[in-house]
Amino acid sequence: MSFFCQSGTEAVEGALKLARYVSGRSRFIGFLGGFHGRTMGSLAFTSSKYTQQQGFFPTMPGVTHVPYPNPYRPLFAGADQGKAVLDYIENVLFGANVPAAEVAGILVEPIQGEGGYIVPPDGFLAGLRRLCDRHGILLIFDEVQCGVGRSGRMFAAQHWGVAPDIMTLAKGLGSGMPIGAVVARKSIMRQWKRGAHGNTYGGNPLCCAAALATLELVEKSTRRTRPRSAHTSWRGWAN
Repeated sequence: MSFFCQSGTEAVEGALKLARYVSGRSRFIGFLGGFHGRTMGSLAFTSSKYTQQQGFFPTMPGVTHVPYPNPYRPLFAGADQGKAVLDYIENVLFGANVPAAEVAGILVEPIQGEGGYIVPPDGFLAGLRRLCDRHGILLIFDEVQCGVGRSGRMFAAQHWGVAPDIMTLAKGLGSGMPIGAVVARKSIMRQWKRGAHGNTYGGNPLCCAAALATLELVEKSTRRTRPRSAHTSWRGWAN
């Protein structure tokens, strides 16, 4: 199910509220180098440049940053930076600083944008999925920048076959029209009670028409550029 808004940062705010609401937990994990927006909740995760947070502290509390697995500038020992980051979260962060049972969600860009356009190592997103399932944490993919065809698939996470619990979309979704979306599993989205979240201009008919046209165009393009056996419809994947 989807909740419509006007921008990427608003979509991220909605995803954070949803994760806290349905989990009853208050903490989050984000990644160094990430960009998620400039409003106070999303800004708490944004860490591609310190100037984005300078002068606005404190932002939303409860966010802990960990390194994004960067095969070009590795921070951990070993060849597999993805596995090293996962081990750090599981064995260091959860063991010494952040109780896993208090973490509502992990917010991550499947392909990091402003952090340097970093493609994570194979196995990293799947490992995050397993870690989240193990601890009852919601996995949130920020596809605002890398989604809607920009990686060659409808969603960047499709390259690794990993589906999130919640996903945020904007930017390319409306081909320039102001639209964003929080997309979540129906079992999660239905837990929001009436009035728990809302906005004024979400679902603007003109913007929705632009988004539908964009999705159809991108879907046709990805079909032409990929073998039929490798194509996955955005409708089927989102469900």
